[in-house]
Amino acid sequence: MLPAIYNPTIKQGVPFRRQMIVTDAAGVAINLTGATVKGELRDPAGTILATMACTVLDALAGKLELLIVDTTGLLPTNGQHLYPYDVFITPAAGDRICPIEGLACVEAKTTGLP
Repeated sequence: MLPAIYNPTIKQGVPFRRQMIVTDAAGVAINLTGATVKGELRDPAGTILATMACTVLDALAGKLELLIVDTTGLLPTNGQHLYPYDVFITPAAGDRICPIEGLACVEAKTTGLP
């Protein structure tokens, strides 16, 4: 299964939260009961910039949530603001899959945070 490509925009200083339903090639929800889910956002050199909190919301429906709570440290440097990320799911039984990947665009904040 090839990963879906999703290129989100993340506003610096605002939590990033997305929900998704993971399906197989036929569009059938993948049962996430007992699965572990991991997602990371990295800079071009491979350094981890943020780890996504990945929560299974409805295992039988394949529904999960990705969350980066603190995006303040995601700083565009040298004009670079596109950061690769991916999400891996290791089911209780079966092969590991990567259902989604892409380039996250970090949009710099312009207002000082309170």
